[in-house]
Amino acid sequence: MDLHGLQLTNWAYALGVFDLDGNLLEMPTKHYYQHKVSKDVVEILWHEVDQDPDRFLWPEAEYEYVEGNKAISYRNYQDTCFSSDYEHRWPEWFLEDIRTALTQQSRLTPPMQLMKHTFLIPGRMMSINTARGHSPETLMRGLKIINNWILTNREQEEQIENIRRNYNISKETTDEWTLEYYLRKVVNYIPWDNADVQKHLWLDAKTRDMRKVQWLRWNIWYIRRQLAEIMQKPIKEVLSRETPLAVWFSDDGASNIKTLWAQILSVPSLAQDPLHKFRLYYTGPARHVDSIVQHIWEWALYTTYSDSPQVWSTKLRIQPNIDNDNFLLSD
Repeated sequence: MDLHGLQLTNWAYALGVFDLDGNLLEMPTKHYYQHKVSKDVVEILWHEVDQDPDRFLWPEAEYEYVEGNKAISYRNYQDTCFSSDYEHRWPEWFLEDIRTALTQQSRLTPPMQLMKHTFLIPGRMMSINTARGHSPETLMRGLKIINNWILTNREQEEQIENIRRNYNISKETTDEWTLEYYLRKVVNYIPWDNADVQKHLWLDAKTRDMRKVQWLRWNIWYIRRQLAEIMQKPIKEVLSRETPLAVWFSDDGASNIKTLWAQILSVPSLAQDPLHKFRLYYTGPARHVDSIVQHIWEWALYTTYSDSPQVWSTKLRIQPNIDNDNFLLSD
C-alpha cells in the first residue's frame, strides 16, 4: 500500500497550525499603546505584546489602547482604518513587512522549518492563525511570498508534484495554477480579529486566547470534511486509531498555549476522541517556560483523576526561539 501524501510516516494525517508574528517571523509591523498615567504613546511590535501580556493586555496592565480604541492601536494590523485622524499603512505594507522580516532573518525559525519541510513541500493541509485583522486574501498573498522565498527551485517543483497527487489535480494544469489552488483552496487563513471572519465562523469569545480555541475546533471540523472529500469516503473510514488526525499548533504566546492545553484536555470532543492527536509547540521567550510547565502539570493531574483517566495523545514541546535554542519535551 502506497503512503498517501497527506499522511506522515506514522500514517497519521497532518494539520499544521501556525501563528505568524513572533512565531514564523519577527514582523516589523508597529502598533501603538498609551501609558495609563503619562498618556505617552509607544510603538511596539505585536510579538512583544503577546510575549509580555502583563504590561499590555490584562486589565491591570500599565498600558492601554490609544484613546481607549483598539482600532486605533491596531490600525496597521487591518486592511483599512476608519479614522481619518491617523495614518494607516495599507495592505501592500503588510506584504512589504513580510519581505523585510524574511530579509532580516538570518535563519528559519523552528516553526518555519517545520512548516517548510512537513507541510509546504509535501503540500499538506495547514493554517495560518493570527491575531491580525487583515483579510484572508491578504494573508494568502503573504504566504505566497514566504513560500517562494524559502523554497528552492527544486523544492518548488517537488511541491507542485505533491499538490497534484494529494488533491487529484491534472498534470495538464500549469504550475502557477496548481500552487494557487493549494494556497487558496487548501490552506486556511484565520485572522481572528477580522470582523467578517468573526461573523462567518461565529467567533464570539471575548478573549483572544479563547478565540484561538474556537477557531481550532472549527478548523478540525473543516479538515475532517476536506479529508472525506479528498479520499471520497466517510470520515470514519478515513480516520482511525491507526490513522488519526495529527494537529500541530505552534505559537509564541504563553497564554495561548496554556489556554489551548487546558481546553483540549477538558473538551471531550477534542481530547477523548481517539481520532485526534495534538502537538503544541511553544516558541516564545524562555522566561515563561516554568509557568507553562506548572500549568500543564496541574492539568495532567486533573485529567489523570477524572472519569477518563487517559491523558490521551496530547504533547507539548517547549522550544523558545528568542532567548535560547534549548527545548523541553513534556508528555
